[in-house]
Order: sequence, then C-alpha cells, then structure tokens
Amino acid sequence: MNAGAEPAAVGVGAMFDRRPARVSQIFASDRDETRVRRPADAVLAVISAIVVALAAWASESESELETWVADIFDDAPAWMRSIAVVAFTSSGLVVVVLVVTVAVRSRWALVRDVFSAILLTLVASLLLGWGVSSDWPDLVPEIWADATPPFPIVRAALVVAVLLTVRPSLTAPVRRFDRWVIGTSVVGALMLGYGTLTTVIGGVAVGVGAAAIVRFAFGTSIGLPTLDRIAAALADLSVGVADLAYHPVQPNGWLEATGRDPTGPVSIRVYGRDAADSAFANRVWRAMWYRDAAWSLGVSRQQLAEHEALLLLLAQRTGVDVPDVVAVGNTSTGDVVLVTRDRHRRTLADLAEVELDDELLDGVWRALDELHAGGLNHGHLDPTRVTVAADDTVGFRDLARGTMAPSGLQRHVDVVEMLVTTALLVGPDRALAAVLRSAMRGDLESAVPALQRAALSRDLTAAVRAADLDVDDLRKRAVEALGVDAPELVKLRRVRLVDVLMVGLALVAANAIISWITSIDLDTFVDELQSASVGWLIVAFLISQSTNVAETISMMGVVSRPLPFGPTMQFQYATSYIGLAVPSDAGRIAMTIRYLQKLGVPTRVAVGQGPFTTIFGWIIDLLLLLVSARVVGADIDLPDDADFTGFITIVVILAIAAVVAVVVVLAVPKFRNRIVPPILETAHELKGALSEPDRAAKLLGGLIAKKLLFAMTLASILYAYGEPLTFATVVFVNTAVSWFAGVFPVPGGIGVAEAGFVVGLTAFGVPETTALAVALTHRLFTTYLPPIAGFFTMKRLEQQGYL
Repeated sequence: MNAGAEPAAVGVGAMFDRRPARVSQIFASDRDETRVRRPADAVLAVISAIVVALAAWASESESELETWVADIFDDAPAWMRSIAVVAFTSSGLVVVVLVVTVAVRSRWALVRDVFSAILLTLVASLLLGWGVSSDWPDLVPEIWADATPPFPIVRAALVVAVLLTVRPSLTAPVRRFDRWVIGTSVVGALMLGYGTLTTVIGGVAVGVGAAAIVRFAFGTSIGLPTLDRIAAALADLSVGVADLAYHPVQPNGWLEATGRDPTGPVSIRVYGRDAADSAFANRVWRAMWYRDAAWSLGVSRQQLAEHEALLLLLAQRTGVDVPDVVAVGNTSTGDVVLVTRDRHRRTLADLAEVELDDELLDGVWRALDELHAGGLNHGHLDPTRVTVAADDTVGFRDLARGTMAPSGLQRHVDVVEMLVTTALLVGPDRALAAVLRSAMRGDLESAVPALQRAALSRDLTAAVRAADLDVDDLRKRAVEALGVDAPELVKLRRVRLVDVLMVGLALVAANAIISWITSIDLDTFVDELQSASVGWLIVAFLISQSTNVAETISMMGVVSRPLPFGPTMQFQYATSYIGLAVPSDAGRIAMTIRYLQKLGVPTRVAVGQGPFTTIFGWIIDLLLLLVSARVVGADIDLPDDADFTGFITIVVILAIAAVVAVVVVLAVPKFRNRIVPPILETAHELKGALSEPDRAAKLLGGLIAKKLLFAMTLASILYAYGEPLTFATVVFVNTAVSWFAGVFPVPGGIGVAEAGFVVGLTAFGVPETTALAVALTHRLFTTYLPPIAGFFTMKRLEQQGYL
C-alpha cells in the first residue's frame, strides 16, 4: 500500500496531492448517469398487472379478511388516528419535495421519468376507478373522501410510483427513508378508512407497475459511484490515484475504474453502497439464467472483495503470475474497494496472431497446472482473463469466481474452458496439440464429458457463438487425439406425424371414455365453465405453472454440478411437450439425460438421475397417498365384499420379478459390468444429495412441493366451480389419479387421467357435470397448455446448445 499518499482529483494530468470534491448526499450518480434496461422490470410490470387484476376482482365482494383488517384499524385510539393523518399527508408532501429537488438539481432525465410515472398512475387509477367501482378515485381523500373507498387508492399509488422511479438514483440512506414513506401512506390509508385492504393492495400494485414500465422504457440508473466518490473512497485506503476514469466495459455487479499511482497503472473494483440493491437483483437474475453466476448469491460486497483478494494472494504465493493487491477494504463512503496493479500485462485477446506461438501455448497450460497444483481454480476462463507479461510469463486476472480446494468437476471446467479459449485464438488443431504436449493431458481425458457448449461460462459461450466454433467437433477431435471412448449423448426422439395422430386419437378416446363413465359429453364443460369464478381460475393457473419451479429446484438438488435456473425451468416445459409424444416417463428421462450431459454432468450420473428421481417421486406419492387416505378414510364408501386379492397378487409378482432381475444382473458379468457401475456412481451422487442439507432440501422439498402444488391447483379449481373439498381429500384424489394414469402407456395420460379425476371427485360428492369440468380444467392447465410453451422452449434450448 502507499501509506500516507493523498488522493488525486479526477481528470487527465491530475496531481496526486489534490483532495477529492464534495460528495452528494442525495444522488448516487452523475446527471448523465449510465442507464440500462433490466428484464426484471418487464417481469415486475406483468406481475403488478396480475396483482391489480386479482385485487380488482377481490374488491367486488368484501371478504372476511378485509372486514377483519378494517375492524382492527377502526378500533385504533384517537391519538393514533391523529398521527396517521399527519403521516398520510406527509407522505404526499415528501413526494412533492422530492420532485422539486430533482427539478432544482437539473436532473431532467429524472424529471421526465417522474412525470411519466405520475401520468401512467393517474390514467390507470382513473380507468380502474371507473371500471371497477363505477366512481372516480379520491385524489385528495383528506378533503374529499367517499363513504365507500373507490378502487384503487391513488395516494398510495402515486407515492409508490414516484419513489420507486427515483429510487435507483438515490443514495442508500435516502433509499432507506423511502420505505418509511411508503409504509406510512399504506398504514395511514387503512387506519383513516381512506382505503380497504384490496384498494390499498391495488394502489400499491398500480404504483409498482407504473414505475417498472417507466424504468424499462427509459432505462434504470445502475448506481455508478461518481469519480469524486471513488477518489474519496481511495483516500480512506491511503491510495493516491491520478487520471481516474471509468473502464469502458462495465461488468455486472460492480464497477471497474482505472488510474495510476506513483508506481504505475492500477485497476479499481468498486462494490458500490448505492448500487448494492441493484447489483444484488442483477446477480439474482443472472444466477437464474447462467450457471457461472450462482456463486455470488448470499455473499456480501465485502466478502466478494476479500475473497478475490485472498485468491490473488494465494495464487501469487504459489508462483502464479496474477495482479498485485494494492489495497482492499470498506470505506467511509460505504463502498467496498479492491485496488490491484497489473504491471503492464496484456490479455490473450490483445495479442496478434503471430505472437501466439507454441511456446506461449505451452506456457498457458503450465500456468493452469500451477494454479491447480496450488489448490485453486479460476472458474471463469476466457481470452480476456488469461494474461501475458512483458517477459511472456502467462498468468491470470479476475479470480473473483475462483475457489480454494476445488472439486474434480471444477478443475475439469477450467481445463475445458482453457481448451476452448485457445481453440478460439489458434484453432482446434493447435489448441489440442498444446494440451497433449502438456502435463494436463490426463486432466483433459477426465474432462472430455464436460466439453459441451452449455457447460461454458456466459462470456465464453458468447465468444464461441461469435467465432462460430463448433464445440461438438472440438470434443470429437479431442476424443480421437486422446484415443479414449467418446461420451455418447442420448439421442432425442423427435415428434413425428404418427405421434401427432396418436395424440389426436387419444383425445377422441378420452371423450369416449369420459362419456361412457359419466353418461355426459364434453359439451357440458362449456356450460359449467361459464359459471366458474374467473379469479379462482387465474389463481389455479398461476399455481399450476409454479410446479415447474418446484421441479427445477428438485433437479438442481440431485446433481452436485450447478445448474442454471432459467434454462432448467425452460427444460421442464420442453419435457411436457415431449411427454405428449412419448408414453409414460421414458421421453422425460431420455431428455433429462441429454440435458445433463450437455451441462457436463458425467454420463453415468445423468443416466441414473432420471430413474432415481422418478423412484423418489413414486415413494413420495405413496406416502402422500397413505397419509391422505388415513385422513379421508372415513369418507370413502367401500363395498363390504371388496376383494383385493388380485391387486396383492400383482404386487407379489412384480416384487418377485424385481428380485429375479437383480440376481440375473449380479450373476452375469456382461450385465454386471454394464449396469452396476452407473448405479453405484449415481448412488454416490444421491448419497451426497441426501447427506448435504442444502441439496437434500432442494431434492425432497422440490418433489414434495410439486405434488402439493398440483393438489392446490385442483383445490383452487374446485373453489372456482363452487364445490370445495378438504385439502386432504384433494391430495388423495390427485395422488391416486397420478399413480393410476402412470400405469397406462398413454401419452400424457390423455383420457385416463380425466376419467380418473371424474371418478375420484364424484366418489366424494362432487356432481358429475362439475367433476368433468374440474377434470378438464385441471388437465388444461397442467397438461395441454404447457406443451405449447414447451415447443418453443425446446427449440430455444437446442439453439443454445442445451439439448
């Protein structure tokens, strides 16, 4: 560190002894702040619209919950109501002061955003007020307030809209204050009777939606600290830097700046206080879609900086050429700063083709071998993160995603990413020749199954796509050069014309089966649907789609390798599409194996994952069936002469067949050598899943949640048709039908499941016509609509190399 050095002012030619300028206490960034459009804002706008629709529907009839909340606030003492009047009025005044401050400070982009949000909020409130309550909303309820509060409450909507629009540009202390302002407007409205629970929820949702639309339309401030603020933070670390400037390419989650101290150029990484919320939201979003982004979840800004600093120091101690750590720590500005010195290193991406000779490629693999020998891995290799010093010493930069004591799989990913990195620069032949000459040839042999495009980091995948590098061809070349067996990927079965015809015939058969069982036809469904509650149907549809989230979580718990949440959830929709063409679980299992292989999961583990997950699902079904049957047993009327001999006989035969199969596999060497090793490796993987609390919670919790969410979907549909049953009864019917439909080799259980639901529901007193409508609605939400999205997600996953 440069102890006692004074920080420099910003600008070219700045002196090292000048003090930083005064830092704004209200706004986190400059007037010409950098803005980005976030997909999360579009998602938030859609969610807000759904909440507004549900709140508007609920406001039409006063519920018991709404009455209970109103009674609580009606009983509040007079002094609390007086405070509520002041707080509610003050919330509006705070917003006015904030708007004036934005205008006085000449932040015209924010002024445009604020007035756009206000306009959207007022238009939406007026339309909703007239459409839902047949009345205009109360703009100033302190003066004019109706006896029955109209939908929505405008004051809460305006407060939320303005504060959420301006919030990304404010400093962290001011942002903490805005939460109190929103809270006082909400609680004040309820206590003073200016709004009911549904009108307040609707108002807040309108404000959130308006702010999200404005932020998505004009972009959101990413909260970059000003250069003056960075200089003040560096002063706390006794680091004097001149020529301070933003790096032209900004990563996600932190800020990169450059400068120079008396020794030479330095790189500055700032985990900004005022960008902490947006950075965390961005990390969550990236973790959903990219495997290499999940590492930063649940980690504080200081931990991120200290982690990279520690890895740089450890790598340097083992002899690996990495940037020097100049300073790291938390500062009085609330920002966490890491300062490093690159010592005039260039990256592989900066080198000319003539400079990439064989000696340099050999040095690349020696450097990676040294890093692994020191008990470290990089975790995010690409041409911009491998460096070359003036004396041609190869090293690394940006070890933020590295780990200490890496697993074998993490080391394999480093090898794969380094091979792809060199292949991008010098071509597959020279890249393979270099690794075969190195001491890491054996590591490549073990890493061949992970040589998949989907297993690469996001940045490297983008480089592969831009260079049109065929990763599959690179894997084939590596297999031939190493002389090892190629990891065979499971072939996907395409949907053929005969599959479409089979689904059509199954639908015709379903109509015949249902009509035969219930003596009614599908035309009755339309009549029943017209009388159903739209609100409950919306709730049922949303719950039915959340089952894919539960399935994704359980799948992420089975394998130790991190899986990207977004593509894995898309994969669940893709399997629903295949499920209509391939009977039973066969198509889903084959597709799951293929997906996991593409993500670099060992083939044996990928093969065993599907059957084992299916078995776990059957076990959970059995437990749910037994528990729910015990609860509802008194409501089931079974004939006195019921004979279960045939069922017991089938169970015994299946058990004997399973024992014989096990004996044959163990006795015949050919079968034993082919079947036992994958089972043992998969069992070892599942043992880890069950012994590690985090993975066990994902695996078992996800599977149980999926089963219960399907039952909740059925319960919501029953409420929609006015025939509610106890939840235990719903669980029993849903689980029994799931088992019943799984026995028959019919695509998607078409016809069989519908008939099962009709029989099960009528057994508990639901009229046949209503039972048919419930069954068809449930199947529509869970089986027939998801494959439509599944067709497009499957194509997308294939284009991205996941299938």
